[in-house]
Amino acid sequence: MGKLDKIVTLMSLLQSRRSVDLGTITRLCEISERTAYRYIARLSAANVPVFYENETGGYALASRAGKSVGDLSAGEICMVLTALELLRNRLHEGYDADIVVLMTKIMASTDSPAEEYLKAFEESGAMLQRDFSDTMTDLLIRTAVKHKRRLCITTTEDTCSPRVLREPQLRFKNGWRVDSTESSNSESGGIPLDKVTKVNML
Repeated sequence: MGKLDKIVTLMSLLQSRRSVDLGTITRLCEISERTAYRYIARLSAANVPVFYENETGGYALASRAGKSVGDLSAGEICMVLTALELLRNRLHEGYDADIVVLMTKIMASTDSPAEEYLKAFEESGAMLQRDFSDTMTDLLIRTAVKHKRRLCITTTEDTCSPRVLREPQLRFKNGWRVDSTESSNSESGGIPLDKVTKVNML
């Protein structure tokens, strides 16, 4: 591997990852630590915003130093995808491919069940409604139950902070309710779905 190829490999690593530690750089670029430091210094001198990130113990590009899609909760990702899907349905077809690519990138960058949620949202017909808050709440709860994701729930009766259910489950007792498998035998009987005003899948 020539010198130029090694620098290109280093740039590719920095662009494709949040951060890259020195060991990975030396191994994949086939260079010594001393050479790695020299290449990084040359990139900085060429106005490439590379810096050492203490949090990860590696080198990163300034444009990648902030939050990534992977830092979002499963519920937040579902909301972003919902917004993009609604936008896609309100723009002409010239934008369609770009939005689909963006949505695909988001779904590929996370292990959340976002794709399954989005499919259920599309099939629900909610996009024809003026307010689809109830549909979104229902689908987030059902997706969290199926995939055993934690749920942060706010209800009409909450006077302080939302409640977090670790392993949510749905059960029918005088109407549909959501509770945790850890508290299924509690006296509360779970949270009635018609009392839920907002949820976030964690």
